[in-house]
Amino acid sequence: MPERTEVQMARLLSLVSWIGEHPGAELDRAARHFGRSRDQMVRDVNLLGDVHDSLPGSSFEVDWELLAREERLRIRTTMGVDLPPRLTPAEASAVLIGLRAIAPVLDDDLRARLPRTAMAVAALSPGSDGVSDEVVVSGAPRHDARLDILNEAMRVGRQVGFEYTSLDGRRGRREVDPWDLHRSAEGWTLRGWCHAADGERSFRLERMDAVTVLDSLADHPRKTAEDRPDAPRVRLTLTDAARWVAEEVPCRVTEQGSGRFVAEIEVWDRDWVEALLIDVAPHLLDVDPPDVAQTMAQRARRALDVWEER
Repeated sequence: MPERTEVQMARLLSLVSWIGEHPGAELDRAARHFGRSRDQMVRDVNLLGDVHDSLPGSSFEVDWELLAREERLRIRTTMGVDLPPRLTPAEASAVLIGLRAIAPVLDDDLRARLPRTAMAVAALSPGSDGVSDEVVVSGAPRHDARLDILNEAMRVGRQVGFEYTSLDGRRGRREVDPWDLHRSAEGWTLRGWCHAADGERSFRLERMDAVTVLDSLADHPRKTAEDRPDAPRVRLTLTDAARWVAEEVPCRVTEQGSGRFVAEIEVWDRDWVEALLIDVAPHLLDVDPPDVAQTMAQRARRALDVWEER
């Protein structure tokens, strides 16, 4: 599942601040501090190099020579001073509001990082005092027990039962062989075999009630890409800066080389694919079929319109 853009942005801002406070820190130390693997931290630093002029605050550059020679981290502002960039109060508030908004769909591990991330972002702006406290208070909601129930059902290979409210308001009982749980911009989605519909279906977690693990064993196994030759797919041509897609998203890499690669991804949830496209937009070279990109662009424009209105 692709990482939410807001989560990634918050971590990058925190990383910039942390490196500014610990110039010359070892790469492994940064990885331990942020709970990232070594490869993930390398990707984060490379991403900083790609977006350094796009992050709120002063532009900066990574000391690539120090990183290559000693595997140590240091950043410099464009003025040549080793300081983290600063945020205006409006920029810091926007990031903090985004953290508060995404808190309900984060897992426990990510939610536990919100207070420190919020304080790091607030520290980048002298006018943001108090805003981070709101994120700390509202950014740690009660864990959704439905996720534990669904994960347990998948672990023991049993069906789940729940009351479900569809988009048109109809409510009914569902018994499902659970396959996957994915988080998208709209929240958590369960995919599995619905016995009422006698077919594969996706269900939004927020529309489920009275979720329970049933005694019945799940008898419709999850189909692999090879089992679903006619399933809809999207082919993304990406730059190597988005190599994390091949590592973190179920897909098949069909071509690679010359600084780019092609990932073939099964479209089991259209909203999830559109959210992925928005996340990889800076590194997206081509999309097939093209109507997927058009839909994603419309969705991004609507989000920008809402943001500008506010």
